[in-house]
Amino acid sequence: MSDYPHLTLNQLTAIADRETVMLTGLYSRHTDQTVLTQGDQRLQLLDLPFSWLPPQGCTVRIWGELLQGKPRRLLVHDACHASAPTPEPRRTPTLRAGMPVTLTVHVNNVGDEQVARTADRHMFNLIGDELDERKYLLSGKLITLNPPTLAVLQAIPMLQSTPTEVKR
Repeated sequence: MSDYPHLTLNQLTAIADRETVMLTGLYSRHTDQTVLTQGDQRLQLLDLPFSWLPPQGCTVRIWGELLQGKPRRLLVHDACHASAPTPEPRRTPTLRAGMPVTLTVHVNNVGDEQVARTADRHMFNLIGDELDERKYLLSGKLITLNPPTLAVLQAIPMLQSTPTEVKR
């Protein structure tokens, strides 16, 4: 079973706070918020998808962490076009110091540090060659857990996936 069960907005009341879910609906950005809509129901979305920024009004499959509260929100991990093959989103595995790892990450500079973030929001300090701010497939060794620090052995830049013409 997927780490992200596919649900409807109506089913979210039965889901515990901070559980992961996958939803399908209409993606739209407004001046003050981004939302996913199914019929007359709306769910506020926090942050941007990891791999792909959906166009305004696109029907998407989106997954992330449900934040039960007023209002209910989804901390977005990633998204794909609703007509795309069903994705298999996975959480970052439990890691141990000294463990070799391969992760898909976004690399950003924070002050003098390079930081990598996975789709499910795990953060790693990076040691090794300086990388551009973009998405990579990183292979390395986890040096410490506190803070999570990854010695990079290989960094393969990944192209952003941008759908060509999408029919709505």
